[in-house]
Amino acid sequence: MNNNTLVIITGAAGGIGRELSLLFESKGNKVGVLDFDKNKIKEMQTLVEHKKENFSFKQVDITRKEETQKAIEECKNELNGSIHILINCAAINKVEKFSIDSLNNFKNIIDVNIMGTIVPTAICLGEIKKNKGTIISFSSVAGFAPLYGRTAYCASKHALHGFFESLRSESKKQIDIMLVCPAFVDTGFGKGAYKKEDKNALNPKEVAEAVWIGFSQKKSLLFIGKTARLSYSVYKFFPKLYLKKMLQKNKF
Repeated sequence: MNNNTLVIITGAAGGIGRELSLLFESKGNKVGVLDFDKNKIKEMQTLVEHKKENFSFKQVDITRKEETQKAIEECKNELNGSIHILINCAAINKVEKFSIDSLNNFKNIIDVNIMGTIVPTAICLGEIKKNKGTIISFSSVAGFAPLYGRTAYCASKHALHGFFESLRSESKKQIDIMLVCPAFVDTGFGKGAYKKEDKNALNPKEVAEAVWIGFSQKKSLLFIGKTARLSYSVYKFFPKLYLKKMLQKNKF
């Protein structure tokens, strides 16, 4: 990395995004922190006050093209950086069974998780190609297997797998693309009235460290945690067994 290497991270002020921001900065990068939550941004600004010259903070709705484009350009100008890496970390979720009453939440999840990834990707793509850089996008077990009570979330993550695998074919030898599939992570995200605490939950810091290793090794698909790796194999080869076990754990 050189001193003008800029990493743009969405959902960067909370949970996994915060740890990724801190880690990638510690490796010699400048970081554009994009997040919708003003309070989390303020908390993170306080946390990195001693090295604030390496961060640019923007409160932004990443589903909006013009707003996101403006925020990213401001990050580039403030940090005098060139975008080498985009990390799509922002996402929302809600635990509920699909019905006509769930449509409003369903639309919000689709908008944020799909368009909130596609918009920043479209904006940064040209510069990342120029720099032969990397796009890292967060998926989950929900990106390749069903999860009870998470129809919208699964739909959004399955869509992103299709999008990035297609983009990979269009951008072969120009950029690296890594899809990250962690097991349950111990943040505020994804918890609900029907979500039991996972005894094997990952913490955000270990997820960030695994992402750095995967990025360094130029992996195209990264599973983090035993549950993610096991779920992928079981659903691929024994889908009926996967569904049985998943329903035993999640049905409500």
